[in-house]
Order: sequence, then structure tokens, then C-alpha cells
Amino acid sequence: MNVIQTPVRIGSTGGVEEYVHHLSKGLSSLGHQVTVVCAAAGERERKDTGYSMELLRSWFQLANTDITPTLLSTLLSRDFDLIHTHIPTPWTAEISALVSWIRKKPLILTYHNDIRGEGIYAPVAWIYNRFILPLVLRQASRIIITRIHHRSPCLEPFSGKLVHIPPGVDSTHFFPGEHPGKIGDLFFLGIFDEYHQYKGFDVLLQAIALLVREGKDVTVIAGGSGPLIAKYQKLAADLSIERNVIFPGFIPGRELPFYYAGTTAFVLPSVDPSREGFGIVLLEAMACGRPVIATNIAGMAAEIEECKAGIIVQRNNPSELAVAIRRLIEDKPLAGRMGDAGRRLIEERFDWKIIAERVETLYAGVL
Repeated sequence: MNVIQTPVRIGSTGGVEEYVHHLSKGLSSLGHQVTVVCAAAGERERKDTGYSMELLRSWFQLANTDITPTLLSTLLSRDFDLIHTHIPTPWTAEISALVSWIRKKPLILTYHNDIRGEGIYAPVAWIYNRFILPLVLRQASRIIITRIHHRSPCLEPFSGKLVHIPPGVDSTHFFPGEHPGKIGDLFFLGIFDEYHQYKGFDVLLQAIALLVREGKDVTVIAGGSGPLIAKYQKLAADLSIERNVIFPGFIPGRELPFYYAGTTAFVLPSVDPSREGFGIVLLEAMACGRPVIATNIAGMAAEIEECKAGIIVQRNNPSELAVAIRRLIEDKPLAGRMGDAGRRLIEERFDWKIIAERVETLYAGVL
């Protein structure tokens, strides 16, 4: 089949973009013709992906969304069997729904998480969720949710369309290779900007401060870039833990396995259930054989507890997070067993080959 994918952009470090890249690659390996149509946004086309890309000029950004006026004409001029779009990616989702309606072609929508706005964007987000988003959801033939218990008032009227299919991970790229030597105790990976504050990095810093005050010499590697790094560096200094937090900046994808393997555990202390989509970084860490510490709102919190692949804590609770960190750092055999369990979980349920086959089955059923 001929499939068009419409994320906002491709090639960046965002979870939706990585989801689209790996899903498109997986579907292509199954013999389908996949074209990703998205904003160029300063990115170059990825090589050797197996799928095609059409990069459109972005005229400007509105609330972290690239506006590409030629998207409508581009999609209308293409031949396809099905179009797959994503939320939260306003603009591309609405245009995709419109093209689906005009061309009488099925629309699949992956609903990663709710759209919310801060400050001046709060009323814009409310208007969008109240009047525009329902039109997109109504047009969709199926709505993929990545969290099995995803509760959103936006989705309630469309519960009959919901299908749970989690994201996956490339287990050939992320795997327990040779240990490069210890570079830190904990690894955190994110984007340090206003929108991604829901990842709870400030809570992690508070937990580290508690451990340091207890006499524990804990080091966290905080990978990622963004305008708020200076803010978090100041917070670390205010907590007297600046020597315990290392900011290496943006980490290329090819280097990520080194960071996962070089630390004892990966931590994702997310605090906002309406914004945390799934937490693909948890999959990457487990694929590398590392135990994970996550909050109870993570998309795979239940699987992590069920398979004993890590420790689940309550959100916004630095004390409980500190206890979990101490437990894994002090009990190396436990950390090893949890890391092994996580790798098995990835191989059995979350490899992208398995996920792509599930999406392929969904496509076939709709067509």
C-alpha cells in the first residue's frame, strides 16, 4: 500500500518525529511505499531509511508548530491509499484530515498526548481542543493511543475508534554492547525548553540534592539542549549539587547507546499526565539493558512493574525518587537483573518490527 505520514518535521530529537521515522522505516521494510511529508525546518533528508521524504518550506512557527502553506496542495497532488497523521501536531493534522475528506481516503491518527498551552497560548489551545480537534478526530477512521489507559476528555466521544499500539525501539541500534566504562550513575535525556518542563528534571535535581545531603556521591548525566539549561544549572548550584550534574548538550542518536550503557540507571520523572505521551527513552534504556526509574504516569509503567524492569515512583515526589535511585546504585545485582528483564521485554513486545506489523494489520483492516 501507499502510505503518507505527516508529522510536523523529521530529523529532530522529539518523540513524535522519532516515532514517525522508525514506523515509516518499519512499514517500508514490510514492502509498503511510505512518503513522509513535513517541514524542512533546517533538517536534511535522512539517508538509507527505506522511505521517501518531501520537505516543505516552513514560513514561520506558531507555538512550536511549523506552518507550511504548501502542505495542502502537496497532499492533494499525491497518490496514496491512506494518510497517517499525529497529535500533538496542529496544522499538519488538520490539513491531513481535510485531504482525507476531499480525497475520500482513510485517515489514521496517532494521539500521543493532549495539546495544552501556557500563557498567551492557553486560550488558543482551549479553542483548538473545543472546536478544531473534534473535527480531526471525527474524520479519523482509527485513533492509535500509545498508552493503554490514556484518559483524555478529548478522546471520550470517540472511544469506539481507539486502538492501543505502543511505540517501539530499534533493538539492533540500542542493545547491551560492550560496557564503555562508567561515565555517571544516572542518565536523563530531554529537551530543556518551556514545553518539556513536564519531564520533571527539577524533581530529579531535588532528589539528587537529598542524596548528596545524606553523603551519597551521585552523578547524573543530563543529555539534551535547549534555552532552559542555564536555569537548571542555576538550580543545581542553588541546591549545592553543581558538581553532581553534567550537561553534555545535544547527543547524536549514534552516541546514545554509549550514554545508556555508561550509567547505572535511566531516570524519567515526568510530572504531567496530559503531556507525557509514552516515554520512548525508557524503551531505549531498557533495550540497552539498563534498569529504569519512572513515574506512575509513564506509558509503560505497568509493564515495567510487571516484568520487574525498573522502579515506578509517584510523580512530584523527590523523596521517593531518591529512595529508588539509592536502591539501584547500592544494589548492583538488582540493577543487573532489572536491566536483563527490560531487554527481554523489548525483544518480546516493543521491537519496531513487531510494532510495524501491528500497524500494518490496522491499515489493512481499515482499507
